[in-house]
Amino acid sequence: MKRIAIYMRVSTAGQEKEETINNQKMELLERVRADGYEVLPDCIYIDEGWSGAILIRPDLDRLRQDAIDGKFQVLYFYDRGRIARRFVYQEIVLDELKELGIECVSLHDANGDNFEAVLTSAVTGLFAEYERVKIAERMRLGKLRKVKEKRLLLGYQPKYGYNYLPRIKGVREGEFVVNEEHAKVVVKIFEWSAQGWSRYAIREALYTQGIMPAKAKRNMWSTSVIDRLLRDTTYIGVHYYNKS
Repeated sequence: MKRIAIYMRVSTAGQEKEETINNQKMELLERVRADGYEVLPDCIYIDEGWSGAILIRPDLDRLRQDAIDGKFQVLYFYDRGRIARRFVYQEIVLDELKELGIECVSLHDANGDNFEAVLTSAVTGLFAEYERVKIAERMRLGKLRKVKEKRLLLGYQPKYGYNYLPRIKGVREGEFVVNEEHAKVVVKIFEWSAQGWSRYAIREALYTQGIMPAKAKRNMWSTSVIDRLLRDTTYIGVHYYNKS
C-alpha cells in the first residue's frame, strides 16, 4: 500500500468562509479512495490564508521536508495553482518531488511524464500565471480609480472614533462618519498626552472612567494601542516640507 499525502491552499479569508478548503479536501479524499488508497493522518497539508505567489508557506515547507524524509510516496492536490501561482514556482516544487521519486497527482491538470502531458501542464500553468497577472493589474487600476474618486477601498476597517457606513447601490458609496462618543475619548487621550501624562497614566484614567476599548477581550486599554493611536496619521495628519 502506497503512503499518500494531500495538499490544499486558499489565499483569502473569503475563500475560507466559502469552505473552499473543505471542498478541496472532500474532492481529494474521494479521488484517493477511488484509487484504492487512504491518506496518512499526518500527511494532510493545509495552507489557509497564504498567497500562491510565494513559496515560503508553513505546510508547504513541512510537505517538502517530509518528502525528503520519505514520509509519503504519492501527493494529491486540486490543481497546479494550489502549489503556486507562478509557473516557475510550480515547476520548482514538482521537479523537486519527482526527483525524490514521489508521484504527483493533480485532479484538474494533465498527469503523466509523456510529451503531451508535460506540454499540456506547461501551457496550462503559463495561462494560469497570465490570468493571475491580468487580474492583479485590473485590481490595481480599479483601486487607483477609487482613490482618485475619493472612494473607499474594500476591506478597510474604521479607526477608533469612526463608523463605517456601507455602500448602498444608487444611494451612496461606502463612507466613514465620526463616532461622536469615541471621538471625545480620542480628544481626551491627546489632551492628557499633551499635559505630559505617561501611557500608563492614560490607561489608568480610561479604566477609572469606565471607558472600554472598542474591540478588545480585556476591559482595559493596552499602552501599545494608546501609543499607536497617538502616532496615527488618521488623527495627527501628514506633514511634508511644512505642508500638511
